Amino acid sequence: MSAFLTPSLLALAAHRVSHYFWVGGFRRIATAIARINQFVHKAAIAPASCIGDACFLPHPAGVTFYGRAGANLTLYSMAICTPDAASLSGPVDEWPLLDDDVTLGAHVVATGRVHLGSRVRAAFGVRFDHDLEGPAVVLPRGPRKITPRGDTR
Repeated sequence: MSAFLTPSLLALAAHRVSHYFWVGGFRRIATAIARINQFVHKAAIAPASCIGDACFLPHPAGVTFYGRAGANLTLYSMAICTPDAASLSGPVDEWPLLDDDVTLGAHVVATGRVHLGSRVRAAFGVRFDHDLEGPAVVLPRGPRKITPRGDTR
């Protein structure tokens, strides 16, 4: 029973309920549930955000998600996915779009009207402000040359 009472599952369940009320037209109830979720689990997930099946939040604290995502989304702690400040209250079509099987590591930031393709993996601290087609593995500070140990070249 305790496996179903983990913060990650409770935060996602609260978002699903909040989104259900949002789609049903009960905006105030949806917003209240989202705010309670933010207070209790420290996960700010907008009730208008549409998240596909099999989402995983290993550590929900600090996660901020205002966007649209396909199946198998993984958001690690402090991952931020939000539209520009000007379109925060605008239509959901202007929010970030993440395709299926996207992983955003800790401290990853995706802002604006970005589109991340299927099977994109972002490591710690990556910033997205433009579209990226998948599959891709994105590391901070770009690609690096890997040299064997002891090689000083």
